[in-house]
Amino acid sequence: MSGLAGLYHSQKVVTEADMRAMSDAMSHRGPDGRNIWRRTQLGFCHNMLHTTPESLFEVLPAQSNDRQVVITADARLDNREELASALGIDRYDLSLLGDSHLVLRAYRHWDLACVNHFLGEFCFAIWDKGKHRLFIANDPMGTRSLLYYHSADLFAFATDVKALLAAQGVDKKLDEAGFAILASGRRREAPERTCFEGVTRLTGGERLIVYPPSAGQMGWKIEKSSYYSFQPQPLNFQSPEETLEAFRETFRLAVTCRMRSAFPVATLLSGGLDSSSISCTAADQQHRFSHPLFALSSCLTDQDPEQDERRFIDIVARDKQLPVHYITPVSGPVALLHQVHDMTSLPVNLNPHIYTALYAKAQSEGARIVLDGVGGEWGPSWTGEGYLQYLLQQRQWGKLKETVLHLSKNYSQSPRSIVHNEILAPLEPTFLRNIRHKMKGYLIEENRPPLASRLQDLYAAPSSQPLSSGQSLLNKRLQVISSGRTPREWYSPHFHIRNTFPYLDVRVLTFCLGLSDEWFVQKGWRRYFIRAAMEKTLPPEIQWRKDKRPFSPSYYRLMQADAAVYESIIHDVSATDPVRDYIDVERIKRAIKELNQRASWRPHKGVDFARKVVDFGVQSLVFLRWFQRL
Repeated sequence: MSGLAGLYHSQKVVTEADMRAMSDAMSHRGPDGRNIWRRTQLGFCHNMLHTTPESLFEVLPAQSNDRQVVITADARLDNREELASALGIDRYDLSLLGDSHLVLRAYRHWDLACVNHFLGEFCFAIWDKGKHRLFIANDPMGTRSLLYYHSADLFAFATDVKALLAAQGVDKKLDEAGFAILASGRRREAPERTCFEGVTRLTGGERLIVYPPSAGQMGWKIEKSSYYSFQPQPLNFQSPEETLEAFRETFRLAVTCRMRSAFPVATLLSGGLDSSSISCTAADQQHRFSHPLFALSSCLTDQDPEQDERRFIDIVARDKQLPVHYITPVSGPVALLHQVHDMTSLPVNLNPHIYTALYAKAQSEGARIVLDGVGGEWGPSWTGEGYLQYLLQQRQWGKLKETVLHLSKNYSQSPRSIVHNEILAPLEPTFLRNIRHKMKGYLIEENRPPLASRLQDLYAAPSSQPLSSGQSLLNKRLQVISSGRTPREWYSPHFHIRNTFPYLDVRVLTFCLGLSDEWFVQKGWRRYFIRAAMEKTLPPEIQWRKDKRPFSPSYYRLMQADAAVYESIIHDVSATDPVRDYIDVERIKRAIKELNQRASWRPHKGVDFARKVVDFGVQSLVFLRWFQRL
C-alpha cells in the first residue's frame, strides 16, 4: 500500500525537513513518487504505490478546488459508479478520477458520514480548514495500516511505526503490556496495541476527529468512535440453491473488485479450499481484464513428502489454465531474523521465509496486487467449531447423534473420538486438563511463550472459556471477526505489493453471518457451505477433499537445520543483558538442548515445543535488539 503520514503541532511550525524525515522512514512504500503538503502547523506526506488504473492519475496529498480541504489517502473503492451517481459525476470524469479524490468529493458532500457510503479498502486523513479539524478513518476490516501518537502539543499519524518515530517529539519507549501480548501471539486480545508506548493502531471501522488545543483547553480534543459494526444480512431465499447462487455472485464481486489493476495480478494458491476458491473464481473472471493473472504456490522439497500439495495445485492449474510459479523455501525463519522486524515492527512473525519468497516472485513478475485466502474460516469456510457442543447444550439429541455418525463415517473417525474432541474436551475446566496432561507426562509449561516470569505474571493470557449455554455460535463468530479487524500486510509493502483478501469483504462476511449454523456442518462434511457454493467452480478433487496438509513439519525441519544459529544468538546474551528482563533466556537454552537430543524438532506429546519456546523466544529477543537500535 501507499505510505501516509502527518504532523499537527499546536505550538510550532511544521517544516519540510520534518515531513521529509517521516517520508524517508517509509521510503519502501513510495516507488511511484513522494509528495509533501504543509501549512504552518500541519503537514501531510504521501509515498505513492500505483495499483489500479485510476491511481496512475493520482497526485497526493491533494486539495479541493477551493483549497479548504486537503486529503492524503490509500484507497480502493468498489462502489465507484454508485458514488458517482450520488455525487453527480459523469462517466467520463469518473474514469479520470482516482479513488482518493472520490473520497474527497464524498467528504465535501456528506461530511463525516461519508465513511458510511464507502465500499472497499481504504484509510485516509482529511484536513478541513474551515472546521479546523483533522479527520482520519480506516475501512471496516482495517486492511490498511494506520497508527497515531499524541502528546501535549503534538498529534502524529503514519502508516509505519518508523515514520512516527522519525517525527520530533515522538518518544521511543517500549510498551511492556503490548510487547507481552504480541510476543505471546495474542494480538487478537488487543488489536489496537503496539509495542511502542503511546502508539495506537486504528482498527477496522474506527474514525478519529482531532481538534487542536483551544484557549483554556489542555491538550488535544480527540474523538474516537466506531462507525461500523458487523450485523448479519437477512437472507430470505426460497431454496438452498437460491442461497448458494446469491453467495456465488457476492463472492464473484468480492474477487473481481480486487482484480482491478494496472498491473498483473497474482493469487496465492496452496491447494486447499479457501485459496483454490479464490484462484478458480479469479481465473473464471479473467476474461474481463487485459492484465495477466498467475498463481504463486509454496511447494516443499522431497524431504517433506507428507506435505506436498503440488498434486492439488496442478489440478487447479490444469482445470483453469492458470499459470503457476512454484516457490520452494530453502531456509527457515532464522535467515530473516535480522530483517523481518524492520518490515513489520512486530516481535513475532509467522512464516517470513515463505511469504517474502512469494512476494519477491510476484514483484519479479510485475504484479502489484496479490489475492490471499486469509479469513475464509470467518465466513463461507467456517469449520463449524462449537456446533456439536451447541447441539448438546440445546438438547437436540437426534440432530447431535445424526451429525456425529455422519462425520464419523465421512472422516473415518470413531464417534467416541469426535464426541471427546469436539464436545467433552472444550467443556473440561483448565485445571483438570492440566492435571490429566501432567499425569500423562505432557510438558504443560512449555505450551507458554518464554517471557520472563515478571511479564508472565503481569500479562498472563486469560483462560479460554467454553461456549456458554446462553451464547450463540453467531455471537462467537462475531467476536472472532471484531477482534481481527487489523492489517495483514506484514511483509508485502517491502516488495511493492498490495495484498488483498476477498473473504474479508464486508459483503461476504455479512452474507455468511446470516446463514444458519447447519449450513457449515452438513451431510457429514465440515465447511459444507463453501464446498456447495463452489460447485462448478472448483474441480471436484478440491471441492470434496477431506484434509489439508500443514506447513509445520517443514517449518520444524528448517528450524532444526539452523539450530546452531539459534544457539549462537542465545549464548551471546550476557548475564547482565537487559533483554533478560523480558525474555526467559535460560528456558530457551533448555529447550534447544532438549530438542537437539531428539531425532526431530517436531511437537512432542502434543506440545508445539519448537515454535512456542525457541521460535517465539528468539524472534522476540532479536526484536528487542532491533528496538534498542532504533
